[in-house]
Amino acid sequence: MVTDSRAASSDGAVRPVDAPAPVKVREGSNGKPQAVRIGRRWHKAVSITNRWHLGPDEWWTEHQLDRLYFTLRLEEGRPFTVFQDLLTSQWYSQRA
Repeated sequence: MVTDSRAASSDGAVRPVDAPAPVKVREGSNGKPQAVRIGRRWHKAVSITNRWHLGPDEWWTEHQLDRLYFTLRLEEGRPFTVFQDLLTSQWYSQRA
């Protein structure tokens, strides 16, 4: 969290940095993402370049979380990071 520079400095307002945003994901039969919808268009994931898990035992968070992250290489060549919240099964995009 960082101080919101648009707010008066005396009010202590904060805003999240790189907050996750809901995203639509097409999964393969193995549960891995195969495509993501960005705007009105679906983008095929040609590869998964990284995969990691943040589980319920993370010491640094006060909220329970269980997330499976993927860095995808999209068909146009750019990387795109998504995660599935394993507690809700919802998908989110996350800037890496």
